[in-house]
Amino acid sequence: MTEPLTFSGFPTEILVRNCYQIIPGIERCDGIFFHPPTRKLKLIAGRKNGDGVNLEDTDLEMSEQINSLRRSRFGTEWLAKGEVPHLPLYQKKDAGSVFESELEKVVLLIKIPNQDDFLMDLVFIYDLSNLSLFGLSTNENLSASHKDIIAKLIFNSFKMLNFNYKNVHQSRVFLNEALIENSRKLAEERKASLEIQTANQERIIEYCRYRLDRAGAKYHKKFFFDENAVEQIRQFKGKLYLLDAVIAQAAAMANELEVSGKDIKIIESYLNFSISVPDHQQTAPVSIDEFSAEIAYLDKLEMAAIVALQQQEKVTGNNLTKYFGKDISFAAISGFIGKHSENIRHLLKKYPEKWPILRTEFMPVKKFIEPIKPSLPKLTDDEGLFEKTG
Repeated sequence: MTEPLTFSGFPTEILVRNCYQIIPGIERCDGIFFHPPTRKLKLIAGRKNGDGVNLEDTDLEMSEQINSLRRSRFGTEWLAKGEVPHLPLYQKKDAGSVFESELEKVVLLIKIPNQDDFLMDLVFIYDLSNLSLFGLSTNENLSASHKDIIAKLIFNSFKMLNFNYKNVHQSRVFLNEALIENSRKLAEERKASLEIQTANQERIIEYCRYRLDRAGAKYHKKFFFDENAVEQIRQFKGKLYLLDAVIAQAAAMANELEVSGKDIKIIESYLNFSISVPDHQQTAPVSIDEFSAEIAYLDKLEMAAIVALQQQEKVTGNNLTKYFGKDISFAAISGFIGKHSENIRHLLKKYPEKWPILRTEFMPVKKFIEPIKPSLPKLTDDEGLFEKTG
């Protein structure tokens, strides 16, 4: 069974590893290539072992003979085994010993450009004298014409393999770059999400400080949170309107327990986040779906108001537009409130604990809160308070 081609490793490694699939029946294939990570030459030796191939790689010392071949032209060349520079039986040529017999040149050398040091990597394919590997008669000798045909066949196969390697390599590069980019974006999104979460926590803390200041004005005292109380507020995950009740209760408790001085510390134990806020309204339950648009809009305005107070700005229409979360004008806010005024009025009555800042600070909403008018005695003239004239 033919093994699938593999494209893992450097180009010359890939050629040696796949050479046994490209040319079934060969016994040996070696490669010499420049290894970029170590900046050294490496020898990768392939040996047929049953149905598989054993590959061994070792560092190779530079030599004049190897460098001479690596500096030669791109293409193919036939060598005798004695001309292969890394074999033990290598014989250095001189004027008195020239390998003249074509029959001895049975090792095909394929020279491939290395993209890192710009010299040639070398692939040696041995014992190609067996013509049956190429569909030729075994009764024939490996002639020069046969060698030309075989060299072209193998060289073109290697070129195609190298082309496929480049495509696979490029695909892997693109995939790796995509994974790196996705990891970078994910890290940025996590960072942004954490920053938003942190910012929201700080806004809630500032909001609680704002409500605590308001509570302090009621008792003519200065309240402040200690570090543990601030951390408890930072971890709060409940509904925002509950904080008003929590702060009011903590201030009342501190006012009763802390009798010395005007600067009173709100400690962690004063904060009761399990407090329940009763609904004093006797009207029928309101369908959230029916007023979902108005509720969502008021929630966003309330959060914008919290940010405005955090920035020590007044809760005005122009300031809320900056923190609303999207480009919006004060005219658009006023238009929405005017268009949905009846529903907003109804919601403010139904949920007196919600949107506390809008109720007290933002005039377009504040005007919906009906003030409690004192009842005046009806004046009569039964007691003759007024003189009649005329």
